[in-house]
Amino acid sequence: MIYTMKNNLSLKLLCLLSALFPYGLAASDSIGAATSLDMEHVRRFDPRIAGENPADMRYLPVTRVSTAEVFFTKTNGAFVNYHQSNDAFELGAFTESFLRLNPKVVLYGMLKYANATRRNTGGSVFIDPYAQAFDIVETVDSLRGTKNLEDYRLAGATSVRLTERLTLGGRIDYRAANYAKFKDLRHVNKLFDLTLSLGATYSFGTKFEAGANYYYRRGVEGLSFKLYGTSDRQYVSLISFGAFYGKAELFGGNGYTDPDNGSPAVDDSHGGSLQANVKPSRASMLFGRVYFRKRNGYFGKRSPSTPVFLEYSAPVNGYEGAFTITRGANRHGLRLHVETERLKGYENVYREEHVPGGKSDIIYLGNNKVSDRSVVAARIAATSDLKLENLRPRWSLTAESGYWRRRQTVSVYPFFRRQDVWHADVRVLAERGIVHGDNIYGIALGLLYGAGGGTPKTDGTYTVPSESLHPPREHESALLHEFAYLTAARIGSNLGLVWKRRFASGLHALLKLNYDFTRAINNGTLNNSALSYFNITVAIR
Repeated sequence: MIYTMKNNLSLKLLCLLSALFPYGLAASDSIGAATSLDMEHVRRFDPRIAGENPADMRYLPVTRVSTAEVFFTKTNGAFVNYHQSNDAFELGAFTESFLRLNPKVVLYGMLKYANATRRNTGGSVFIDPYAQAFDIVETVDSLRGTKNLEDYRLAGATSVRLTERLTLGGRIDYRAANYAKFKDLRHVNKLFDLTLSLGATYSFGTKFEAGANYYYRRGVEGLSFKLYGTSDRQYVSLISFGAFYGKAELFGGNGYTDPDNGSPAVDDSHGGSLQANVKPSRASMLFGRVYFRKRNGYFGKRSPSTPVFLEYSAPVNGYEGAFTITRGANRHGLRLHVETERLKGYENVYREEHVPGGKSDIIYLGNNKVSDRSVVAARIAATSDLKLENLRPRWSLTAESGYWRRRQTVSVYPFFRRQDVWHADVRVLAERGIVHGDNIYGIALGLLYGAGGGTPKTDGTYTVPSESLHPPREHESALLHEFAYLTAARIGSNLGLVWKRRFASGLHALLKLNYDFTRAINNGTLNNSALSYFNITVAIR
């Protein structure tokens, strides 16, 4: 099946667009119809609208706003991470809509399809290795090849105001994806990802409001490995518990890369959040949200005859805050997001006992702690929307800064490896919109600077190992590549151009071009390597 994905792309895209257009074109008689209001303007008007609590959609400031678009992106360059492609392109279609059905009910819908081809790709076998508790890494760079990702997303939400004070809401977000490599050792991934949120808000007058929501997410990424035809070559994968440190596994056995019994990576998250909203005045608002989640997951199949290789748990805590103030035709905002995660992973120790009939029973003998990882991420952004007209600014100015740090200890007793790596960046962006008759023109200019540091590895032992005990396997070139990518000083620029035209029906056609360029500096491994990103979007709004 995976070899026909590209052949079906045009047909799938055509079918998707035919379904999207009636949905997306019903969306222009909003407060911003005269100026082609965009989704980003609506979300920036009130940070609660795009939050995790779907009840907050009640604050939608327009009657309805929608978009239906197709897009194409192209990336080229050597400044990429160990699992990324230096030559990739993506084609897709997307539609999204907010609709105020009546004064008490607000609806939201989103549908997206994308097909990406990534050449010269290797490293991790997972779609996103940073979302996993461990990694399966190719150990030979010569086996890098083309990978294809076919991605589907569907989301829907509703907000219902039951009384003047109480509002309830619900949201469901579904994602399915197929990911395949077209060179041995081949892998085929099938992703299922479902997120559910149920929330409520209660107003204590015009100055204060409180809210709460429940959050649930389940992700399953199934893996299967195979060779195309026959080969005398041996294929070895590194089972990395972190920092490219772990054990080697030869393809053809019954371990993590078992060709006859593919295993899924399963991740479950439960949690919730509490929100508070204060309005010091009619022109200002202060919003805060704290959230708590607990991740639990495993790799393998939970059955009497197949083992669960690895299990993990991770509490996730975070805070989001926003402050907005309006002065005349100008609106200013400040946003902060901080999140921490502490993951602990355990590899199970088991044995197989053969029973009559040719089957086997898995007997678990215990587990060994193999990873202890903490991640801190923070981002702060200041925005100014100047000379607003129907929520649309003539000027938009943004300055933001981010920080990310990962510290981990990987244990393959009695050996261990510690790693500490961090990265920070600063971005500025200026956007200008010009209305000329039925045409709207826009230009955006942005700059980026980032840098990082840390220690790629510190190896040691808990006790003195015996001479017959060999150290764990590692992939040093991938380790140094990732560390260089995360910590390299970099400079970047962005240029965006937009043209829109309003038709007599009230709809707007849009053409958007965006180009990003990033170059690494002062780094031995990736010094002067660069990455360019180009996107073209055609839309009706």
